[in-house]
Amino acid sequence: MAENGQLQGFISMLGTEVAALFVHPFSQRMGLGGRLLASERARNLEVLEANLPARAFYEKHGFRQTHSRIHEETGQRLCCLALDDTP
Repeated sequence: MAENGQLQGFISMLGTEVAALFVHPFSQRMGLGGRLLASERARNLEVLEANLPARAFYEKHGFRQTHSRIHEETGQRLCCLALDDTP
C-alpha cells in the first residue's frame, strides 16, 4: 500500500494464510495494517510468541490463538492464530 507515492506497507498471502504483513514504523498505528488485513481473505497466520505487539494487533482484528508449535529451523515458539468469526 502506497501513500504519497511511497510504499508504507504490504501483505503477502498464501491462500488464506497471512505469510507476512509489514507496515513502515512511521505509518504504524494509523489503521494501515487493518486495511491491509481487510483487503485480503485472511483466515489464519503464525506469529512469534515473543512478538507481543503483533499478537495484540491480530487479536484486535479478531484472530484468536488455536495452538502453538516450535519453528524447526529457529527453535522459537510460534502462536498459530485463526480468525474468530463469532459475533
